[in-house]
Amino acid sequence: MSGLLLDERGVMKPRQLPPHLRGRPFSVEEALAAGETPGRLRSRDLATPYHGARAPAEARTTLERCRAFAPLLREGQALSHSTAAELWELPVPPGPRQAATIHVTATLGREPRRPGIIGHREKNLPITIAHGLPIVEPIHAFIQCAALLPLDDLVAMGDALVGRWSSFDEACQQPRARVEEAVRDFTGGRGSRRLSAAMALVRVGCWSPQETALRLLLQRAGLPEPELNSACCDGLGRFLGRPDIVYRWARVAVEYEGDHHRTDADVFQQDIERRERFADAGWRTIRVTKADLYSRPEEVVARVKRALGRRVSN
Repeated sequence: MSGLLLDERGVMKPRQLPPHLRGRPFSVEEALAAGETPGRLRSRDLATPYHGARAPAEARTTLERCRAFAPLLREGQALSHSTAAELWELPVPPGPRQAATIHVTATLGREPRRPGIIGHREKNLPITIAHGLPIVEPIHAFIQCAALLPLDDLVAMGDALVGRWSSFDEACQQPRARVEEAVRDFTGGRGSRRLSAAMALVRVGCWSPQETALRLLLQRAGLPEPELNSACCDGLGRFLGRPDIVYRWARVAVEYEGDHHRTDADVFQQDIERRERFADAGWRTIRVTKADLYSRPEEVVARVKRALGRRVSN
C-alpha cells in the first residue's frame, strides 16, 4: 500500500493515517501493527523526534519532547531528574533546560539508550502521572537533581518546593520536614553532600530564583537573616506591602526588580505607590535589578550594608 495519494488537482499528498494515530505522537511499531507502511512513515508530514517514533510536528519544548518519546516508554520507566523538575514547574537553570535531551529512569531492565535521551536506573522509584505522562514525584526529582545541578540552583529548587512557585499542588508548599526527611534518607547517594548543604540554605518565603540568589548573596556577606515576603504595616497598622527581603528591625526593604516591573505599566504604577507608602512610613527601599545582582553583586551588598548601618546609627 502506497503512502501517497493524488488529490483533486492531481498533486501527490500523504494518505491519511488511521484515526487513532492522527494528531499525536506514536511509535513505528504501533503504526506498522495498524497496517501502515514504512514508506508512509517516511512522509514529510511526519516528524521523527526519536528513532522508532513519529509525531505530527517537530518537538520544540521539553513537554513536547516528552510527549514525543512517551510512546516508547516501557513499563517501569518515568521522566526524571531535571526533566521532571521542569515539568513540575520547579526552577531549572537554562543549560539543562535548553539541551534537547530528556532524562528517563528505569526501574525494570536496562535504562533507555538512544540519541536525545539520558537514561538512568533506580529501584523503588516514586512515580506518578502529570501532563498525562509517567513522571518522578517532585521531591524525588529534587533529590535526583543533586547529581546535576550546582548548589545555588538546588537551593532555588528547594525554595520552590516549600514555597508556592508551581501550579501543581504536589510541587509546592511541601512541609519542610517532609523534604528534609527525604534528603536524610538519600545520605550516601551521588550529590548527597551538596543536597544536604542546599537543604540547610532552603527557606520558606522566597518567590523566585532571583529572590533566592539575592538572599544568598546577602547572607553570605554576613548580613542578618531577613524575613521573606513578609507583610509590613505602618505605625497605625495600615498595610504597606510584602517586600522580597525585609529587615524589619531597621525598616529596610530590598526588592528584586525583574524586567516586567519596567515593561508592565500596571506593575510599574503599583511599584511607585508601594515605594511611596514605605517611604512615608519611614522605610528605606533598595531596588535590585538583574544587572545589579549578577554583574555588580558587591555594590548590592554595600548598598544594603549602608542602609542597615544608617538605621542602626540613628
